[in-house]
Amino acid sequence: MAASGPFTYAYPRPAVTVDACILRVGPAKVEPSGEGAATAGKAPEPSVLLIQRGGEPFKGDWALPGGFVDAKEGLDTAARRELEEETGATGLALRQFASFGAPGRDPRGHVRPGPAARLGLNPARLPRPPPSPTPVLPARRPFPPPPQTITVAYLCLVDDDIAVEGQDDAVAARWTPLSELPRLAFDHSVVLAAALDEAVEAMGHPSSGPVGVQREALVPAAMRADVPGREAVAAWLGAAAAALRAAQPWPAASA
Repeated sequence: MAASGPFTYAYPRPAVTVDACILRVGPAKVEPSGEGAATAGKAPEPSVLLIQRGGEPFKGDWALPGGFVDAKEGLDTAARRELEEETGATGLALRQFASFGAPGRDPRGHVRPGPAARLGLNPARLPRPPPSPTPVLPARRPFPPPPQTITVAYLCLVDDDIAVEGQDDAVAARWTPLSELPRLAFDHSVVLAAALDEAVEAMGHPSSGPVGVQREALVPAAMRADVPGREAVAAWLGAAAAALRAAQPWPAASA
């Protein structure tokens, strides 16, 4: 028998967000020498796209672009929408790589059900009560569950100077060198460290097999044949991941 109304549950459900890790890993630039001959330049330091939050929690702190998934919205669509809304960046090939759900990682926490849902009733079928001068509040649980928001993380590697600008609830957006990272909001240091690990696997060396093909697709087209350049970038990324974990520890949260 098909349900005639929305599903309701008598227990809290975790909220779902998406976050985008956009890493700029430009190839080494060719520099002219004194005699006019071209010489290979050093690979530029990789950087990550960050936004400065305009609202609570963590107002004023820097974070990865992202936000809550809307009703009836797919995860991939939500990630692209949030990235565009907060930074103006569009057309990037985002790849889902991990999820993070440690209780307490986001103080906004669970989506709490209303009183009718806690009683197992369908709010859509209940008559509206007359207005009451004294609102009747549901009984509080003596030990509410810890806040929990699950985020699905996406990764993209670019080698272009993509212009970004803080928009919507982001007051600023910028490319930040990995050696100059500020303290990040939520558990985004953990999310970023995991993204760097994934990028190291992709950039380190060409690989095969289903997983290898997916990782190879992350590498910017102009860098795929440049094995020494890829290895140099991978060394940058690996060192940044280690430094990030040492400076901003957080319990393991990926799933």
